[in-house]
Amino acid sequence: MVMQESRVADLNAAVARARGGVAILWEYAASLSELTIRITWRGTSENLHIVCNGCTRLEADAGWNDVNLEWEHAGSGAIRLIDRQAHFLLLCAQVRVFDNIEPIYWEDR
Repeated sequence: MVMQESRVADLNAAVARARGGVAILWEYAASLSELTIRITWRGTSENLHIVCNGCTRLEADAGWNDVNLEWEHAGSGAIRLIDRQAHFLLLCAQVRVFDNIEPIYWEDR
């Protein structure tokens, strides 16, 4: 399975936008094999949710600072999300990106 161009563009934009943010493993649904990573930035109320489906491997702390995500094709249509400095690795089948998902915290962090 090849990623659609629009999905590649969305993922590239999300990875670039996430840089320097604060990541937290926000939600996991075992029945869907779905992991949500929430990215926030100090001094702003904005957030970014990276929702990964078909997760088969995860190596991560529950959260980390100074996000520096990268992604690559991992064969058989899989996607590998990596943050080398944070020792983060996620292998999944699909990635979707959403902006400013509730709850939105208005105070500066």
